[in-house]
Amino acid sequence: MKIEKRDYTKKELSMLCNPGMDYYNAYQKFYRDVTRCTQLMQELRQRGYNPKKHYLHYWQVRLILKYVYPEMEQ
Repeated sequence: MKIEKRDYTKKELSMLCNPGMDYYNAYQKFYRDVTRCTQLMQELRQRGYNPKKHYLHYWQVRLILKYVYPEMEQ
């Protein structure tokens, strides 16, 4: 599955990365997958990632796909 090049809300991206799950469980799994990847979190923090924001810029989406969901990366 290919992801369109644009900004996403965390809800949108979690649902795309975990199809077939309800929003609550998809978001929890997405959050766990992202936060457990220490290399990803380090790189996001170095680039100014704010975990309280509800949206992800395209560069953040690309990093998440690269480290956590490589099968979805373009």
